[in-house]
Amino acid sequence: MSEAITHSLRSPLTLLQQWRDRVDDARLREVLITGYTVDLGFLEKFAIPTARALGARITVLSDPGQAVHDPVDVRRAGVAYQHGHAVCSRAFHPKLVVLLGDQDVWLAVGSGNPTLSGWGYNHELWVTAYGTVDHGPQLIHDIADWLQDLPDTVGLASWIAKTTRHVAERMRPKKIDGRWSQVRAFGNLHEPLLNHLPTHAVDELRLAAPFYDPPARAATAIVTRMKPQAIRVAVQPSIAMFDGAALARAAAPVVDQTFTLLSAGPERVKGLRPTGVKRLVVAARAC
Repeated sequence: MSEAITHSLRSPLTLLQQWRDRVDDARLREVLITGYTVDLGFLEKFAIPTARALGARITVLSDPGQAVHDPVDVRRAGVAYQHGHAVCSRAFHPKLVVLLGDQDVWLAVGSGNPTLSGWGYNHELWVTAYGTVDHGPQLIHDIADWLQDLPDTVGLASWIAKTTRHVAERMRPKKIDGRWSQVRAFGNLHEPLLNHLPTHAVDELRLAAPFYDPPARAATAIVTRMKPQAIRVAVQPSIAMFDGAALARAAAPVVDQTFTLLSAGPERVKGLRPTGVKRLVVAARAC
C-alpha cells in the first residue's frame, strides 16, 4: 500500500477493469454493489459480465421503487447475479462497491449510483481503499461492521442478508493498518451521522449541499455543532431542492461566507485541485 493518497477520476467500473487486468490472475469471489437508484440493464451490460468472468458471486442492493431501468430490459437478474431491495422507513442511500478475492479486498464508497449517470457521465466523488483479509485500513473495517449490522436495521431478503454478513466477515482485516486511521466510515444505523462530527470550533467548513433539504435543517445543525469561522457552500440550482433564504439563515452565524452556484455540466469541475486532507470522514447513510 502506498504511503501517499492519490487523486484520479474513476468509478467502480475502473476497479473491475483493474482486477481483470491483474498479472496474477487472482480470482474474484464476491462483488457487492449498493445504491439508491439502480439501472440493472446498465450493470448487465458493463459490470456483470466482467465480474462473472472473474468468477464472482454478484449481489446488487438498492432502494425499493428507485429503479431507472425498464424491467423488460433486465435479463440476468436471479440467474447471473442476485438483486435485492433494502426496505426502511425513508431511503436506502449508500453507494458502495466491495470486490473480495481470496486474499485481497478492494473497496469504493462514494456518491455515484450504479447507473449510467452515476458510474459514467456524472462527476462523482469516490474514496477507494485496498487491503487484504489479514491487513487493511480502518475504512475497510468500518464498512465491514456496517454491513454486518445492516440486516438488523434494514429489511432484507434472508439470502441477501446472509450474503452481506458473509462479505462483512471475510473482508474485515485481522490487523488494522494504522497509517490510515484518520480515514473513517460512519453510518446512521444506530445514531445520526451528525453525532460523529467534531464538536469543537473549526476554521473552515465546506458544504457541497444541500441536494434535498429546503428548510436547510442539516446545514443549520452542522453550523451549530461545528461553529466555523468561515463557511463555503456550493449548490446546484438545476438539480437540487433548497431554499436560498433558509440556507442563508443557516450560515448567518458565520462572518466569513461564500456561496457558489454550480452548473449541472462538466464545467463545474474546472479549476478544482486536490487539497491536503487532515481528516476524511466517509458517511454511509442507510435510512
